[in-house]
Amino acid sequence: DRCKYFATRGMVAITANYSMHTEESQSQLEQDESRKTICVVDGKSVIRWVKNNATMLGVDSSKLVAGGASAGGHISVLSMMDTEHNNPGDSLGISTDNSAFLLFCPAFTLLEKDKTPEVNVFNHLEKPFPPVLFIVGETDNWQKASAALAGDLVKKGNKLEYWMAKDQGHMFHRNGAWIDVTIKKADKFLVSLGLLEGRSPLADPATGERLESIDFVNTGSWYWKPKNTNEFEISPNPVRDYLRFHSIEQILNYEIVDLAGTSVLSGITNKEYINLNQLSPGIYVMNVAGYKSKKFYKK
Repeated sequence: DRCKYFATRGMVAITANYSMHTEESQSQLEQDESRKTICVVDGKSVIRWVKNNATMLGVDSSKLVAGGASAGGHISVLSMMDTEHNNPGDSLGISTDNSAFLLFCPAFTLLEKDKTPEVNVFNHLEKPFPPVLFIVGETDNWQKASAALAGDLVKKGNKLEYWMAKDQGHMFHRNGAWIDVTIKKADKFLVSLGLLEGRSPLADPATGERLESIDFVNTGSWYWKPKNTNEFEISPNPVRDYLRFHSIEQILNYEIVDLAGTSVLSGITNKEYINLNQLSPGIYVMNVAGYKSKKFYKK
């Protein structure tokens, strides 16, 4: 669906399969060799083949976009970021760099839980990433690793967007109205990078499916952008030193009270951060005029 759609938008869309070990070939691997390595090698071969045949394909090799879903998302990233594994038959002088990543429910693994760290994305963060679009389901078990990766990338100054579907699981983007919703979001992302022009012809679904934007702050934490205008967000939560307001555009008075209702700090919301060093550890409530109160924990 995605390749067909982007072809109608003027892109050259290419889909590729990657190899998988049989049980027999997997049993013959070296003890420290990952069964996933062959997948990454194939991904790199595809990118090199496309660049090597760019004229025939009508492709601008300086504007390649790589992406995938689940394991395909992981492979598409490592196809650029990994520097160790290659097919010796490839033209190794051809870079596997891309202009952007489109990741739909990518299957990354937290480093501390991975038995094959050599092909773990968290071990390949030295090289600068291109802009990244994450589209994830809130209840997807893989989502925690995607959020951790996005937080690390934000700390490094990388451009990214992170969109979440509430109450949706792994590969939700292949179902019903979510197909068009997620394709349209990817289209808008590419337009923002100058890799597409115009607006997507896809309409918003009448059934109300929508993605929520997740914003990562420089601590790597994230928060929901609230749906209701009388709600605001603060981050990080729990907080150690500095608390940041989100979704409040005008200057308003705020007051922080403890659970006994005693006022412990007050001020105005025009400052980017509130210094909470003077507060003792515990649970507090943030009150802002015209908004619902918000609890937070001070470490």
